[in-house]
Amino acid sequence: MANLWTGTVDTQGEYENLATLASISFTADTTYTIQSLTGEYFLREGETGDGFIIQPQEKVQYTAGVDDLYIKTLPIYSGRVKINIAD
Repeated sequence: MANLWTGTVDTQGEYENLATLASISFTADTTYTIQSLTGEYFLREGETGDGFIIQPQEKVQYTAGVDDLYIKTLPIYSGRVKINIAD
């Protein structure tokens, strides 16, 4: 597993494209591991829906497809979470 990006994200309660924020490109049919190092956040595929809440230290397996992956940080953590993305 190769680390692609570790950084702090603050979306101010709005959904934003995770690849854009991390300055990476997700490759179709590739599975990525995304882990929150600090704080809770929401993830969703595509531009609609509420997404899924991700707890601190929880690892998420994401297989890139047609839709982009979006992240929303929560004000309870001052809007900032530190996450790691690996393939």
